[in-house]
Amino acid sequence: SPLLGVSHLQSTSMAKSLSAPPQPTPSEPKTVSAKHLATRPLHPVFAANYTLGDELGSGGFGFVVSATRNEDSLPVAVKFIWKTKVPSHGWVRDPTLGVIPLEAFVLRVVDHPCVVKFHELFDDEEFFYLVMEMHGTPWKAPEGDAPAAPLAIYAPDSSEPVLSASPSGSDSLSLPPPCSPTPSSSSPSSDGTTTSATTTASTNLKVPPRPAPMSRRTSRDLFECIEQHSRFPESRAAWVFAQIVEAVYYLDKLGIAHRDIKDENCVIDSEWNVKLIDFGSAVISDPRKPAPYFNRFFGTMTFASAEILNGQQYRAPHAEVWSLGVLLSILLSGECPFSDPSAAKRGRISSRVKGSWSPAALDLLGGCVQVDPERRATIEQVREHPWV
Repeated sequence: SPLLGVSHLQSTSMAKSLSAPPQPTPSEPKTVSAKHLATRPLHPVFAANYTLGDELGSGGFGFVVSATRNEDSLPVAVKFIWKTKVPSHGWVRDPTLGVIPLEAFVLRVVDHPCVVKFHELFDDEEFFYLVMEMHGTPWKAPEGDAPAAPLAIYAPDSSEPVLSASPSGSDSLSLPPPCSPTPSSSSPSSDGTTTSATTTASTNLKVPPRPAPMSRRTSRDLFECIEQHSRFPESRAAWVFAQIVEAVYYLDKLGIAHRDIKDENCVIDSEWNVKLIDFGSAVISDPRKPAPYFNRFFGTMTFASAEILNGQQYRAPHAEVWSLGVLLSILLSGECPFSDPSAAKRGRISSRVKGSWSPAALDLLGGCVQVDPERRATIEQVREHPWV
């Protein structure tokens, strides 16, 4: 019988109406880093020594997150590199660290004011954590869920030339032979993670609480700087360009080619100081020998040289100079020097790009984007050019 005049149907309906409202479904993480780091345990030494911040960039092979070193509040950038995505030719055996990605090896051995500094390297079962210097000034406010700039473009190819080891010396690097990752490259810890040779602190450290979900941070790269300023006056462009040239020249003397020179791979601060980043496409060869030929392109098509666009084999140092020419045009005019790939194949510079350039700047551009790579300016000639 109904209780106090309320039917069973009515009481059930009232109970439903008085129950707690349904909880909203948690939204999907808005950044790649949040998606992959929000719930997984981090390397214990890294987690104890660093506090993660916002995402700086992401791509198919990794993502970069800002962080702070806890002991001294030093801001750093941390690139999380998926082990399964490193191409077969992208591994080297470091004498100290074991098998590591080539880009980590390069940053560890180079030392130049215009190349971002290496700090530490950690790894676990899924990622390498490449801890690097944080450089640059935020140039643009984040725009909601705008897609992040890619870290690098890889085109794995088993037919890539083998990286040749070169004897140590002032003008060359001693490069361990390329190899595939092996379990012996790191030592397993009790919690299932792996500890690289750079992690010297005890793992019995107090791990700070996980920070709030990560968002997309303001970009610090040259691309956004140019977007903010449209184009640079020649004096400023020359200062910025000269720094990048110095970095490429230094690397070339060591036998290192970046292979993805572009505005998005340069970070710049408010004093116009530039540093080259993202060596995910880099290659090392013996600088005492002729540069090897490559048959796959590892960079960005806008910056690809004529021989690459024509489907020919290319030498990395020659292609680097072409990329510098494209970058020079973007610095001075805000535009690529070619209207389309067909024009780039022929080296036909767009008339609207030249504008009010000085004769010296035009001469430098012409030398950089010479279609015949054997007639193209060398990095030494670019460095010694009167405009630079």
